[in-house]
Amino acid sequence: MKNNKGFSLIELITSVAIMSIVMLIATTMMSNASRYFERQSAEVELQNEAQIVTNYLSEAFMEATTMECKAESFTESGGILQLTGNMTIVLHKTKTDALGNVSADGKGEQRILYLEENPVTEGYSLYMVSFDSEDAIPSPSTYKTPGYLLTDSISGVYITIPYSEIEDEDGEPDADGNLPMEACLTNPLKVRILFTLQHSIAVSHFEMEVNCRNMIEKVTVTDSSGTVYEYDVYNR
Repeated sequence: MKNNKGFSLIELITSVAIMSIVMLIATTMMSNASRYFERQSAEVELQNEAQIVTNYLSEAFMEATTMECKAESFTESGGILQLTGNMTIVLHKTKTDALGNVSADGKGEQRILYLEENPVTEGYSLYMVSFDSEDAIPSPSTYKTPGYLLTDSISGVYITIPYSEIEDEDGEPDADGNLPMEACLTNPLKVRILFTLQHSIAVSHFEMEVNCRNMIEKVTVTDSSGTVYEYDVYNR
């Protein structure tokens, strides 16, 4: 006799449940693997982007002889000058001789870095403009077009410069005859830059410290209110 007995309802439900669990596990593993691959790819992309930013910033600051900074937020406390938010930094690679004549040794002697909010990425875009030492410093309305886009994935930049205090010989002494203190910078100048790069599924924080190779002659900072701070730079 042939056995025509089929699957029972309980066996069928059990089989379907087991298959569902297996498919759920497989789908979850594939989804996790896909997200991991996407995250790893995004992190590699951020690392490559950070390397480009680091190279350009290092070269610009290392070659500078003067710095003119304008920052949305600027603080001077605890021996640190800190610039954050929208900012513009003009870095000059020019020197003057004893007669006051400007000397230069090549193209792209002056650079402008500017960081501004990007409404598309809801972060910031970091641009660099390079121009010859013989050229006059262009106005902001001019140098923002065109500019070399270093990154549009940056969510913030913090630039800090250490300073020290010395007696201001030009200032008026107080009732006790003590001279006021003024902030000053010291060569070789060290600039510490912290920045964050962010994509939709990856965020990486980077930190770099640049030792300015040339002797910095002057550093000025203009805050959001238009107040200008000028710092003397002394050689050790």
